[in-house]
Amino acid sequence: MVRFSALSSLSKRVNRVLVVGSLETLQAQGASGSFLHQTLLSASQDANSSASNLLLQHALDTLSPSADSGATSELLLPRASDALPVTLFALPTQVSRSNTLARPHAIASFVKSHNKLVTKRGENATEEVVLVVLMLPGHTDTWFAAGAAVARAAPLYEHKLKRSNALPGSEAESDPLEVVYQTPLTADETTLVQHTANAIQLATRL
Repeated sequence: MVRFSALSSLSKRVNRVLVVGSLETLQAQGASGSFLHQTLLSASQDANSSASNLLLQHALDTLSPSADSGATSELLLPRASDALPVTLFALPTQVSRSNTLARPHAIASFVKSHNKLVTKRGENATEEVVLVVLMLPGHTDTWFAAGAAVARAAPLYEHKLKRSNALPGSEAESDPLEVVYQTPLTADETTLVQHTANAIQLATRL
C-alpha cells in the first residue's frame, strides 16, 4: 500500500525513512532549518536537533553518485525508545532516454531494496510506516514519474495471516509506504498520483 500525504497528516509511528533526491538537492539540506532536517526531527520525535544535524551533515557529505549508479548513506537518529533508521539516496547524475529527469528506474530499485519494516526479534511493527521523502530537482517535471516509481516498488503481499484452523489463510495488507514531497502537491495532484499508484499495484497483482 502506498499513500501520498503531507507530513503533518501522518498518524502512525515512522519505522524508517527513505530520502530520495539528486546530489544537489540533498546537499542543500544540511542547515538546521532545512525541510529535510525538520522532516527527520518530526519523524524521530526528537528534540535534540544539534546532534541530528551533525549526523545528517556527515551522511550528506559521504554521498558520491556516479553517472550510472546512485549512492546511499545511512544514519541512525536517536529517539526515546530506539533509533530511527534513515537511508539517503542520491540519484545517478546522468539522464538518458530510458531514465528520465526523475530517474524512475533508480528510484524504484532503491525503494524496492529498502521498503521492509525494521523489526527487532519478538516485536510487531505492523502499526508503523516507512516514510519516503522525495526531493527531486525540477518538481513540476518529476513529481508524477517519481510517485509512480515508488508505487512500482512497493511490496504487495508481504505478510500472511497464520491459519489457526482448516480454513485457508488470507493475505494481510503489505508494509505501508507514506510518501511526502519537498514541494507539497496540490489536492488534484495528490488525487492523480494516488489513483495512479493504486492502479499500478492492482495491475501488478493481476
